[in-house]
Amino acid sequence: MKKKFIALTMAALMVFGATGCGKKEKPADTPTATPTAAPTEAPTEAPAAPQMSIYSFDGTNAEKAVTDYLVNNYTREEASSVVIPHMNILKIDNKEATMDIYGAFLICEYTLKNNALSYVGGYNADSMLTLDKNSNGTFTVTNCKEVKDPTNEADLENLCAGDEDLLNNFKDQDKHSLDVEPWPSIRANDLAYYGFDNNLTFKLSDDITYSIPRVPSVQFSTSGTKDMYLTQDAYVRTAPNETGLDYYMLLSGAQVTVTGMTETWARVNVEDRTGYVAATALTDTAPSATPTPTLTPTPTPEPTEEELPSVSGTLAELYSDHIIIERGDEYLQYTITGDTYMNMEDIPVDSAVTITYYTDENGQAVATAIEVISTPDEYEEIEVDDDGSIIEEELEPEVIDENDETYEEVEIE
Repeated sequence: MKKKFIALTMAALMVFGATGCGKKEKPADTPTATPTAAPTEAPTEAPAAPQMSIYSFDGTNAEKAVTDYLVNNYTREEASSVVIPHMNILKIDNKEATMDIYGAFLICEYTLKNNALSYVGGYNADSMLTLDKNSNGTFTVTNCKEVKDPTNEADLENLCAGDEDLLNNFKDQDKHSLDVEPWPSIRANDLAYYGFDNNLTFKLSDDITYSIPRVPSVQFSTSGTKDMYLTQDAYVRTAPNETGLDYYMLLSGAQVTVTGMTETWARVNVEDRTGYVAATALTDTAPSATPTPTLTPTPTPEPTEEELPSVSGTLAELYSDHIIIERGDEYLQYTITGDTYMNMEDIPVDSAVTITYYTDENGQAVATAIEVISTPDEYEEIEVDDDGSIIEEELEPEVIDENDETYEEVEIE
């Protein structure tokens, strides 16, 4: 019995010890959940404008140097923008070691947000840039003169340095307004190529649609060049617009290398400068060579001597290859051959003559014969009337006065 009690007591202690001295602990209070307000969504921010590719002009090395200079010297307002110098080059003065480029320039900064291209800022100026020629065929801009006030004619005249044609071209071409041609066409053309070359599809924001109604579609640009042919005579213009200054004429059938084409204008390199030709004047098909017909001339029968025309007059001059006949107030020249000259060389100058002649294939009158009507020792005066008739006055024979002692009769045996 005693052992069983001890065992029970130990078991009881173990039970009480486990329950905290026999007391049942009050369960801890369950914390009351505080209602959580629904999270407020942050306003959706417009995606950051993508970094746009640097503008590159697909033109001559000199034109590339100009665009690079204008882009690099423009202070951007937005880091993600692109600067495009729209150009209307009016004159290139190519010298031995340098080159002067005159033109109207519109430097524009654009940015792309939500697939819309917007105008950020820029300026326009009439400019003259001096470029040094490098040994590797590139150019470096060393000087830039700008006239930003179009109303300052004195500065513009100074820029043109006395070139009146250039001054008038500046006044005609550069209207200093974003919505006056040729600037809308120039900007639309440049933006079309920029989008095509950089695989960008964009619309124009409202702030520039007033000045650029639409951007044309591009068939090809810096992705390649193409040899094309003129279907008609066409002007090469400084801008992709009918108001652009025409500086060269391409004739129908001529071959030209096209560096880019929109639906309306083809960009070409002519006379070491970039120009624009109407796309409708070009075709991919070379003109077929039209054989030149061989013309067999119909032989002209040699006229007989009786059929040849003739002219009468005074023999004014005689040379080995031609003679000159004086007829009234005019002088007539006739070609002669060596044989004819041999037959004429003994005829005195101032003789009244009749010339027989014919007209050769070159339209030259060729004398074939000469008939002497009279010589100066036979007549005191020989004249030819305006109608070609001969006026002759016979010399009176000299009469010797037998009573004149100055004469001595000589008897000839």
